[in-house]
Amino acid sequence: MDLLSTPTIAGDLLIIGIYGPCVVIGVERATGMLGWSTRLDNHPASLVAVSGTFYNWDFYVGTSSLEEASDQEHCCTFRGSLCKLDTKSGAILWKTLTLPDNGGGMGEYAGAAPLHVRECQEMENNQTVPTEPDQFVEPENHSDSILAFDLDTGDVKWYM
Repeated sequence: MDLLSTPTIAGDLLIIGIYGPCVVIGVERATGMLGWSTRLDNHPASLVAVSGTFYNWDFYVGTSSLEEASDQEHCCTFRGSLCKLDTKSGAILWKTLTLPDNGGGMGEYAGAAPLHVRECQEMENNQTVPTEPDQFVEPENHSDSILAFDLDTGDVKWYM
């Protein structure tokens, strides 16, 4: 099991993002027993490469991939996302993709994985503001941006 993210304490759970295959697990802190396991993305190169944030009994984490290491002929179809999970069940409450669909075309645009989700929740505006989506190949849409996501819906409230 490879880890790049820092485990997060969430009440009685330890929440851990697994590098590949893009899974987040909730482990009971007292016993080490697996409470739940949630796959965030089914793309074969998807992974969790950043630490998530526990806020208001929910867990926010971005998805990424290893496609940028592929040659252009076999790259790229992955689209990054920000996910909100229920910490009690591991259920995905919302998942917001940060790029439009490229139709699965190889060598088209892809990437835009939200980075740096930690410590960016704004209670007064009910939003989270991760920065620097990772870019591979993409249209003029959220690359190298700062995005504000609505905490309840996952909608992008604004970006720059």
